Amino acid sequence: MILDILLIVLGAACLIAGILGSMLPALPGPPLSYAGLLLLHFTERVQFTTAQLVLWLLLVLLTILADYLLPALGVKKWNGSKWGNIGCIMGTFVGVFLFPPWGIILGPFGGAVLGEMLFAGKKRPKR
Repeated sequence: MILDILLIVLGAACLIAGILGSMLPALPGPPLSYAGLLLLHFTERVQFTTAQLVLWLLLVLLTILADYLLPALGVKKWNGSKWGNIGCIMGTFVGVFLFPPWGIILGPFGGAVLGEMLFAGKKRPKR
């Protein structure tokens, strides 16, 4: 009984942290959410099938892989520099903490553009 309560509280905390991790770049959202589901699975109140747990694990792994590969592919495709990546990271933090909720979307984009234009020497395309 007490172990169930502890697992439910820890599972809920992991799920909340996972939701926050979907907006904050410092927290790994999908792995935290999956850990929360696993903690809930080991209680008597919540049960998932093995197929559900395996499917969610595969989706978490696919999300983590995409999270690391897609930015690198985007920078490579559009000839971005390390300054664009640094600006994107800084813009994310500034946008999330100073201008929510729109800063979550506009901060990384604006930071990448500023990083490229100010530090990498890239100019706007001429018309």
